[in-house]
Amino acid sequence: MEGANSEKFKAGKALPSIVALACGKYENGTIKAIGTGFGVGPSIIDENTTLLATCTHVAEEIFRVSNIKEYEGKSEGLIDNRIRAALFEDGKYLWKEISVDQIDAKESADDLGFSEIHDACILRVSGIKIPSLHFFKGSLNLGDDHISYEMGSEVMIVGYPIFNEFPTNFIMPYILKTIISSSMAYFFNRSGKKYPSPRLALGCIVGGGFSGSPVISIEDGSVVGMIDYTPFETSEIDIKFNKPSPIEGNVRLEYPAGITFAIPSMIIKRSLDFTLDWERNSKSSK
Repeated sequence: MEGANSEKFKAGKALPSIVALACGKYENGTIKAIGTGFGVGPSIIDENTTLLATCTHVAEEIFRVSNIKEYEGKSEGLIDNRIRAALFEDGKYLWKEISVDQIDAKESADDLGFSEIHDACILRVSGIKIPSLHFFKGSLNLGDDHISYEMGSEVMIVGYPIFNEFPTNFIMPYILKTIISSSMAYFFNRSGKKYPSPRLALGCIVGGGFSGSPVISIEDGSVVGMIDYTPFETSEIDIKFNKPSPIEGNVRLEYPAGITFAIPSMIIKRSLDFTLDWERNSKSSK
């Protein structure tokens, strides 16, 4: 094909930087997988700590499960509430126990966190060391609905979808290829209020577990965004049954809208900057 580039980014280069995130183990031995994360750099204050980007709703579920009491875990079928990550080592994927914490910055007067508004956060992870992915170079004003990515450009999504639960000793990443279809400011409900947050719209539908997956430019391998949400459409249809007895009524259907939203890399970078600023201040105060 004219203009085709054989030197485009290969997915295998990114795999060591992308991990599955989980918390808890079920009675049948399977791990409670929650989402995906990817390395964005080392900690400034601890060489054994990796900075990992993921969605805030993924982190919140990890912290929820890790803090539940034993009887609460049993009610969910869990036999432990340990945090784990699955990563590629020695040619295979294995679950490893990790410890995590999160540094958040406040965005508004009502004390709502930046990560809660934009669904992007950085976890400080002890227990693993992985290479970092680099961000797309660009700029973004949060109050503007224009994002400086090239519409129609090809990207790949690398993540760990949840079909049921992942077996304890077997896990595999999935790779999707799509395009950046559009950009917009989308209004999300956060703590009972509507907040606009920039989004890239991708021309595909993804399943659970892809939240936190990097969206990677096929052209240069940079992270242009992070998967966080598939919007849904609703409609009502009239249904009529003749057997076993005549019934007629309206049924409300909900179905994926045909696109998936990704958090722009500039938002993730701002979350990373908050964490790095906190680390620098902590280091200088010692």
